[in-house]
Amino acid sequence: MRILYIDIDARFLVPTRNLVPAMLAQAADVHFFGPGYVSSAQLAKGLDAFIDDNGPFDAAITNTHILFSDIYGEPMQPEVWNSAYEFSFPGSDLLLLAGIARAFERLSIPRIGLFLESDFFYWTERDIDAIRRRTDYVMGFGPAFSPLRKDMPSLAGEKFAGHVTDSWASYVRDNFQRVASVLHFIAAGEACFTSLSHRPHPWSVVGIQYAARRIAGERLRQANLDPVAESPLRRAMGLAKRLRLIRKEPKLAQRWLNLDFNLRLQQSRYAYTCGSGIDMPIRKFFEIPSAGAVLVGKPFSGFAAAGFKHGENCVVCEPEDVMEAHRWLESDPDRAQRIADAGRTLVLRQHSVTARARQFAETFAAIADGSFAGGEWIDGEYVVHRKSASAHSFQGQTS
Repeated sequence: MRILYIDIDARFLVPTRNLVPAMLAQAADVHFFGPGYVSSAQLAKGLDAFIDDNGPFDAAITNTHILFSDIYGEPMQPEVWNSAYEFSFPGSDLLLLAGIARAFERLSIPRIGLFLESDFFYWTERDIDAIRRRTDYVMGFGPAFSPLRKDMPSLAGEKFAGHVTDSWASYVRDNFQRVASVLHFIAAGEACFTSLSHRPHPWSVVGIQYAARRIAGERLRQANLDPVAESPLRRAMGLAKRLRLIRKEPKLAQRWLNLDFNLRLQQSRYAYTCGSGIDMPIRKFFEIPSAGAVLVGKPFSGFAAAGFKHGENCVVCEPEDVMEAHRWLESDPDRAQRIADAGRTLVLRQHSVTARARQFAETFAAIADGSFAGGEWIDGEYVVHRKSASAHSFQGQTS
């Protein structure tokens, strides 16, 4: 498979995005195009010229940075990009994204939208319309991992509840045969094998203080089990951004914060998390077991489909009951260690860079021969569904 990947070469605080190029390089013969991936002179020649010089390709992949670049009116200015991403190319190159989007829309090869850093729950029909026009297949949270608003009983407790839509959740239900359901993944270097008995802290509750995490943290503190939380630097950076003293974390600070986050998990025996009131499979569900801690938390939508099993490789727990989970884990350290080990094994085997590369390769193969009919998770295994032999042929987006 010869794949063309179109994106901006930029790093983000959430690590999944930064791992995508290496993962794709394991999955296929991938060529990169976009600001930072090619020279400014080559970028200015346009996508069609790049394909003429380097193609043909079996499929092209891009994300919302390209697909949505011209749907909100005026193009996003370089200084806005600079507030969230770390990059080294000239900011003026970003003004070419709209032209790349229009060229991508005209492609005759399979067009794939890869959405692993997207806030699906904020999308409107304007965003979905761009996906309909510009992609033939999408890779992101499928129906099992994208609940409808009516199925989010805890949503009202979140500050952002009023902005949540059903646009993406409805789209993937209506177009499930075009959806490869993918989840976050971790790098091998994020794994830790230190025994729980040698970890200095019993608990961590790190990340944004969604309602469930806030309650769990309060219960632990009331029991004098002060959980590891955000580092002082991360809190200071967050405050500085809210006060508009800085636009983003400096490059070195951003990388240190990611390393510090992983280290805090590695120093904890148990870690509580949730997918907010949206019940989404955020990256922490995979980071915690990878770091060798026991994953304790409120399950996301599709939890079992992703391979998580209460009492086997995780502990399902409402935030109000976190102390009961604590006593249960502490009562049998060997059992707690078995759960931690099983959680790490699940993530390394099914939710690592290598695993995603294998799963993407299976998806690409089915797209290439025209047989792809959806990819979903079943009991911890990614399964590609295929059309019957008589139906094998690539057709552009029709819905």
